[in-house]
Amino acid sequence: MDNRRYEDLITRAQFGYAYCVLIEDEAGKAKDFKFLEVNKAFTRIFASRESMIVNQTAKAVIADGMIHNDKTLESLKKLCYSAGNHAFEYYYVPAGKWMLIQVTSSLLKHFSVTVWGITKNIKAAEFTLLKQSSFQKMIVDISTDFIRTDSNSLAIVLNRALRMVGEFFGVDRAYIFDYDWVQNVCNNTFEWCAPGISPQISALQGVPLTMIPYWVDTHKAGNYMYIEDVQKLSPEDGLRQILEPQEIKSLITLPLMNDNICMGFVGLDSVTRYHSYSDKEQILLKLFAQLLVNVGNRIALEKNLTAEKNNAEAASKAKSEFLANMSHEIRTPLNGVIGFTELLLNTELNPHQEQYAQNVVTSSYNLLGIINDILDFSKIEAGKLELDPIRADIIEVVERAADIVKVKISQKGLELLLDIPPDLPRYALVDPLRLSQILVNLLSNAEKFTEKGEVELKVSCKNRKDEQAILQFSVRDTGIGMSSNQQRVIFKAFSQVDSSATRRFGGT
Repeated sequence: MDNRRYEDLITRAQFGYAYCVLIEDEAGKAKDFKFLEVNKAFTRIFASRESMIVNQTAKAVIADGMIHNDKTLESLKKLCYSAGNHAFEYYYVPAGKWMLIQVTSSLLKHFSVTVWGITKNIKAAEFTLLKQSSFQKMIVDISTDFIRTDSNSLAIVLNRALRMVGEFFGVDRAYIFDYDWVQNVCNNTFEWCAPGISPQISALQGVPLTMIPYWVDTHKAGNYMYIEDVQKLSPEDGLRQILEPQEIKSLITLPLMNDNICMGFVGLDSVTRYHSYSDKEQILLKLFAQLLVNVGNRIALEKNLTAEKNNAEAASKAKSEFLANMSHEIRTPLNGVIGFTELLLNTELNPHQEQYAQNVVTSSYNLLGIINDILDFSKIEAGKLELDPIRADIIEVVERAADIVKVKISQKGLELLLDIPPDLPRYALVDPLRLSQILVNLLSNAEKFTEKGEVELKVSCKNRKDEQAILQFSVRDTGIGMSSNQQRVIFKAFSQVDSSATRRFGGT
């Protein structure tokens, strides 16, 4: 990276600007950083001369504040060793002056510092607006993550959001608790901790609400809980007994309200120093709390929809298995009825008895066909219907399908036509049973809706090449027909063009 680029930026900058390098010890730990170049605005903000800053370390230039503690140095090191352009922001209070510091790195160990100081040129109100703007941008980023996430990646997104908010306010912990009103306890569900801060999530499970009654009542009323100094609480206070072992100096917690019901709370802990929250900062945190409620509602809705979908699929599967089992159970005795009736037909019977026995066989085969259809529908619904392609005689399959329906067609005085071209391939790899079912269904339907004229089954061969071809089967009738709008309706399950057709023609 050409240093002249930074020199040009420093010359043109209208705010405090510095170019720095990270300093590490022999073990690779970040010790400090050194100023390589600064602009005049930077020297004015720190009430110093350029010669007293350039080539000096941060510890030598800045007496106190966040800018050279271990936490900040580790963040700088992480920034400097990350690929690409990165930035983070924090606030620093030297001698009672507020300023916003933005750090950006695009070169190994080197980074730039941009400082907005509250001087006579920048009023406090403008600085507050700048801070609010930064927070709003962060909330937009978090919202985008929440919109894109689902229940499977929720934990990752929530932890990232807690980290972003925690770092923005310069605290040491950010966390989410759920209230369990049935068990009368609260549980720490998500937690982010700054480097060097001990996590508490495992120790904060099943915390009795009786230990913190005022805390709970405050949240239930929809109000936030703000403790600027934990040490000012009474030693007998149950809340202090919980917070003190965590080394908390200051904290703020905000209820997660959903339709006036408190579902839990989000909180920030300050361990290394005391922290004060302005009214505007509290408003910003309320916005974040509401965002958490919204994503919680969306994930809950998603889980409910998933559960309902799973229940519906389970019910459908149970129904399909029941139908399949019942089909098998009914088919076994029915085969016995058919077998014994056919044996009866082979004995001496008078004409009436033979007619009755023949009707029993015919009706039994019809019932068997219905049961087989039910079993097929169950297989289709369960995704278990498999084709069994074998080398089959296509003309024989077509003629058998026609034989099944020709009796009914002839009884209605209709003509059954078969249009089979002489060059049709005689054999093909098909599932003859399923192909026959389809043809019989189409022919039966054509017969059902045709009062006079004809029904035609046509077979054609297209795109024949070597041993592959497309065989097309079509059924045409001179029945009542249907419009294109009606055609869109009939392909829905259990639908007919006109409900009166069920009464007249039957079927589903």
